[in-house]
Amino acid sequence: MRRIRRSAFHPGLRSERKNEIRSDVSARVGSIVYALVMVAVIVGLDVAVFKHRFWERLIANVGLVLVFAAFYMRFLRRP
Repeated sequence: MRRIRRSAFHPGLRSERKNEIRSDVSARVGSIVYALVMVAVIVGLDVAVFKHRFWERLIANVGLVLVFAAFYMRFLRRP
């Protein structure tokens, strides 16, 4: 006996699922881009300013990660 898929009875269900998948993928891509920008800023600052200063570089890196995390939580996180 052949099974009939539920989306055959509800044509809108299939498009809702596609939109859900697209939003998940776009959110994931956005998070990856955000992380890459964070890494680029931290590495750029390390090379430009704190080349031979270990403790200052460590403190600046922790501070930058906290700033990026606060910005992400405030503006980019899904409700």
